[in-house]
Amino acid sequence: MENNWEEYRKKIIGLGDTSMKKSYYPELQAKISALEANQKNLSAIIDSISDSIVIHTVKGSLLSLNKKAEELLGIDNSKADAYSLIDFSSPELNPKDIIAKWSQAIKGTTMVFEWEVYQRGTAQVIDVQISVSPIIWNQKKVLVAVIRDFTERKKYEDNLLLARNAAKASEEKFRNIVELSPDGIFTISLHGIIMSVNRAFIELTGYPKEEFEGKYLLSIPTILKEDEANYKKLFERAVKGDLDKPFDLKWSTKSGKLKYGEARAATVAKGNDRFLQVVIRDVTESRKAQDKLRDSEERYDLALQAVNDGIWDWNLKTGYVYFDKRYYTIAGYSPNDFPHNLNEWKKRVHPDDLDRSLAELESRLHKDSVGFDVEFRFLRKDNTWMWIRGRGKVVEWDSEGNVVRIIGTHSDITDRKLLEFEIQRHQKDLEYLVKSRTEELEAANEELTSINEELYFQRAELEDTLGKLKNAQKQLVLAEKMASLGVLTSGIAHEINNPINFISSGVVGLEMEVNDLTSAIREYSRAFRALYPQDEIGLLHQIDAQYDVKSSMETIPKLIKSIRTGVDRTMSIVKGLRTFARLDDENKSVASLNELINSALTILYNKYKHSITITTSLCDDDEIYCFPGKLGQVFLNVLVNSIQAIEGQGTVEIQTTYLQDEDKYVISIKDSGIGIPAGLEQRIFDPFFTTKPVGEGTGLGLSIVHGIISDHNGEIRVNSREGKGTEFSIYLPKK
Repeated sequence: MENNWEEYRKKIIGLGDTSMKKSYYPELQAKISALEANQKNLSAIIDSISDSIVIHTVKGSLLSLNKKAEELLGIDNSKADAYSLIDFSSPELNPKDIIAKWSQAIKGTTMVFEWEVYQRGTAQVIDVQISVSPIIWNQKKVLVAVIRDFTERKKYEDNLLLARNAAKASEEKFRNIVELSPDGIFTISLHGIIMSVNRAFIELTGYPKEEFEGKYLLSIPTILKEDEANYKKLFERAVKGDLDKPFDLKWSTKSGKLKYGEARAATVAKGNDRFLQVVIRDVTESRKAQDKLRDSEERYDLALQAVNDGIWDWNLKTGYVYFDKRYYTIAGYSPNDFPHNLNEWKKRVHPDDLDRSLAELESRLHKDSVGFDVEFRFLRKDNTWMWIRGRGKVVEWDSEGNVVRIIGTHSDITDRKLLEFEIQRHQKDLEYLVKSRTEELEAANEELTSINEELYFQRAELEDTLGKLKNAQKQLVLAEKMASLGVLTSGIAHEINNPINFISSGVVGLEMEVNDLTSAIREYSRAFRALYPQDEIGLLHQIDAQYDVKSSMETIPKLIKSIRTGVDRTMSIVKGLRTFARLDDENKSVASLNELINSALTILYNKYKHSITITTSLCDDDEIYCFPGKLGQVFLNVLVNSIQAIEGQGTVEIQTTYLQDEDKYVISIKDSGIGIPAGLEQRIFDPFFTTKPVGEGTGLGLSIVHGIISDHNGEIRVNSREGKGTEFSIYLPKK
């Protein structure tokens, strides 16, 4: 297993080629080390490394990308199969040359060459170095390409080469080299005074160079207090020439962010003077990736501890079986108490379970296998048996499709097995008890069947009686309601009608008398002006000034008109009440449908005048053979229901239509109210059912409406949506 894993690692990073033996990025080495320690985190590590990883066929068809490759090529991994690596090659490169290198690599030769990536999104060409090796991917031999962007490195190398050549002629050119470096560089005297810092160093810290140049090393603002002693030791070692390896450091930027770096220090001579030059590289992102990887591994380890499962990893070619520590401790062993191989496992499997377990295992060792699940007894260290559930999954095949590696878990199921055996021991007793109980239940069931039949007939009788009671109650409530309302409205109409008649007659007489007085005053005025054309004595002027005759002459007709309007309005209301109270005539008669609707609106005027707009569209042919008082109550109840359903401002639309072919009227009353909750439309006509709060409704209004319409051989329908309003449609025969 370890040898195969090492070979797989070499294929990824391209070891064996001169240009790729030493990684240009230190964080890649750290991540590869983590990969070797925990192969299950391969995908996470590949996604976090700074190189682009592309898996593709010999023809270049993309199979999978890591996160860095997605950024480089500008596509998402989920859409990779729509592209070929040739699609991202510079137009100046010959695709045949690239495919030839891939064909060579598929034979087992790692190919390393320079390449130019064409980024479609930015139309830029990026210089890269690519290492191509064969791997097995989904049981097929494909290529893995490790692409390293060295555009910036080439620029840096080119600039560095130019700077080195120029440094021979001028020290200024040397400083340019330092200034162009992507790494932070500063020089420091052997006494600890910072002499200069480059541009990259300023960018790494966020402070201006004045905060560093000429300052003592331990007094600069980026140093953390807890690190002062460590910096002092590092400086002393560097001065002695004892610091020949890279060292880690951290610092605080001006914005307060914590940064991590990898640094090298070297002694530099300038004439007779010597000083230190320190180069710092920012590895903050790499450190974050390492921290995430460590956290992920810790969570993975804790998860395994929580389920208390052992892990095993079997390499069929080498025969090596890796057992983790929980594999041992589950059975009471100490870690590594027995060797890591299959024979040691066989020694500890119960003889009665070994052949069956091996047969199950061997039946899965073929090309199309994905795993197995088997239960067996396993010997504990104290020589007692425990039950184990072993599950495995194939994770690697060779080029011929043979299984190479299987990884699985080792779970303790002893408690479950003991419970199953206990259940089996009691099964026969339970079967006997079930049989006995079944016979008793069958006898009881026969008796219950007989009782149920009797109860069924009694229930049918009760339901029929209840229906009759409901109908009787409905008719009683309707009769009482109609009788009470009829007496009340008839009495009110009669009592109001007499004084209104007096007022109406008085208004007529008053208007006649006022007209005569007005005419007389005008005649007196004309006669006076005829006698005194110049009004020498000013009598008319005095009278007008004292009594404001002119204004009174204009106001009196207006007052009389207002009184007449009030009388007409009151008489209209009385007429509506009389129409509504026509319970004294129980026989059907011809009535005006429009008059019944308008009477109801007149009675309800005070309920809707301030917030609700009512529009009517009434047909001219409105004569209907009906019980006028009862039908008036229908319109009154439905309109009350619509008005109460509107919260705040709203509208009610009333429309009547005569269907000549069917000889019937359709009366539609539609409101913009809160509507009826879904599922309750058919219950609103039930007696005493209401959606209003307690004390605000009896639940009889629409029940009465339904009964009256049924008495007229009519039909009422409701169409409502909660929050959108309700429409009642009433169908009544004309005769």
